[in-house]
Amino acid sequence: MLIRRVKVISAGMPSYWYANHIGREFFVTDQIDSDWNDNYKVIPVGVDSDYGMCYIEKGDVEIIEVFDGEVVTEIKVVRND
Repeated sequence: MLIRRVKVISAGMPSYWYANHIGREFFVTDQIDSDWNDNYKVIPVGVDSDYGMCYIEKGDVEIIEVFDGEVVTEIKVVRND
């Protein structure tokens, strides 16, 4: 699977979840083609990641690195308090 390490350089709209993360790096995969734009799926990394099932518009990132790899473990724990 093709994985990209990207840096958020802008947000197409201030309401996008990553608008407050300009300059932050993420790992993404699965380029999604929709009617209006191209998006990358964010790969959640780390035990405190809240970025599962999030997407970033292709035009809002700078690609830093591209490599072949795979997601080995993906865990999401939700508290039912």
